[in-house]
Amino acid sequence: MAPIRQRFHCLALCTAVLHALGEKGFEYYAGNEGPWSSEFSVTIHHKGQSVQPHVYGINVPSDRQDGPEPADRSTSWVEFAQPCEKSVSTVEVTRKKAPFPSNVHIRPKRYGIQLRVSPDAHTVSFEVHGCGKHLSVHYGSVYASANSNKYSMDSSTHDAMLLFVSEPTPAVSHDALVIPPGEHYVGNGGVLNISCEVPSVFLQRGAYVYGKLSVQCKQRPTNVYGPGILDGRYFRYHERKGDLWNETRMMLSFGGSAGGDVWGLTVVNPNFRLYDVIVSGSKMRMFRGLGWAANNGGGHFEANTSASNSFIRSTDDLIKVRDGDIATDNMVLWQSYNGGTFQLGWAGLHLVNITHRAASVIENEWRAPDDWEKYDTRPNNAVVSLVDSKSADPAALVGPFVWQDLQIDGDVSHPLSLRLENGVLGNVLFDGLTIAGNVTRFAFATATKGKATIANVTFRNFTIAGRLISRLDDPAFHFLHAGGVLVNTFKFEPGLRDQTILM
Repeated sequence: MAPIRQRFHCLALCTAVLHALGEKGFEYYAGNEGPWSSEFSVTIHHKGQSVQPHVYGINVPSDRQDGPEPADRSTSWVEFAQPCEKSVSTVEVTRKKAPFPSNVHIRPKRYGIQLRVSPDAHTVSFEVHGCGKHLSVHYGSVYASANSNKYSMDSSTHDAMLLFVSEPTPAVSHDALVIPPGEHYVGNGGVLNISCEVPSVFLQRGAYVYGKLSVQCKQRPTNVYGPGILDGRYFRYHERKGDLWNETRMMLSFGGSAGGDVWGLTVVNPNFRLYDVIVSGSKMRMFRGLGWAANNGGGHFEANTSASNSFIRSTDDLIKVRDGDIATDNMVLWQSYNGGTFQLGWAGLHLVNITHRAASVIENEWRAPDDWEKYDTRPNNAVVSLVDSKSADPAALVGPFVWQDLQIDGDVSHPLSLRLENGVLGNVLFDGLTIAGNVTRFAFATATKGKATIANVTFRNFTIAGRLISRLDDPAFHFLHAGGVLVNTFKFEPGLRDQTILM
């Protein structure tokens, strides 16, 4: 490992572009290394300082244009840190090529952030309090019109502008492998293998690494710290399931190791998944993932793991669980045209004690017209998605499964999809489910091959477009009775009597 340490050793001058004089804990990168956004510029005002941080920008790689979205879409983002208590920054975002549409606003809506728009509509400004926030300057609509299958070109779906507000960078061990600010290209097939010789890896703010990171220590956990960036654009999408060892690796790989915590890392342009597995006993915090195509989502959470204060935008399953005793908190999620936002089933049908708190689904792109059925009605394309692909293996999904304060900004085509072929799903609680817009398609439960039971599902304070839902057959919910499943019971609080339906 000596050559790696020597290559990435950080001299004192590395921090020159990372910090300015001012409040302790206000941290940003203002250097030139890394791709720049051609769409947006940003100014941050904090405690009398006005700074212009590096605004990163990426476009979809040519080999990741596998679906209906426009080939020239882009994502821009800024990351900075400020103290979590009694700290506030004013952020100005300027759209360079066109004014913002009149419906520009901030998502997640739960933040309650109000915008000020300049007279020419090119600049918006707003205040951000505290830390652990992931914002989208949201504008336009997904599709050109309600009856069109064409994406809108004047929208945040086409050109996203994201703001990641971190907590101040935690202390890192003195013997960590430190990757300093600047652009770095990893040799050895593009994969940086981390052995037990390295106790932790620290990608400093401003570090932009073209490559993958593979943790291989089986004797003890190896933690990975950001807020630097991993970029997988030079790996080949169509080789992700092939025979080449480096192409088939996930961007952040823990499989076969003792795992480790992840803090602050940003992963973009994966050719395969953002990460393979969060190993039992590990935690993910302040993680950011940006993927473009199918299989570019997240990996699996094993038993006794957690994720918090993180953001994922991708085109496949975002949060997947494998075992039990799993918790997520304060997740901001952007679902593209394929995949489930919270997904159960692909990695096992024996799950217990899973809790998701304060999740915000700020966009979902399944809302397609009828001629787009191959994308829009796949059973796993839903906010809460259960996919049972093994009818011979009876499911034992005994719960409890809790979604507490789940908010969906805007419309949603499929809020709930339960495809259970054989076995039991039980003890599901939606404690505060808010759909800001409408359900444009349906929620459904089905067993197309076998027989199954869904038991004890409770909706507490469930609203759609501001109206309380108190029964399963409410036309706003569009619950589809698809057949083969005994639902015993669906309960609404406050609401009417419990309902049992044989389908």
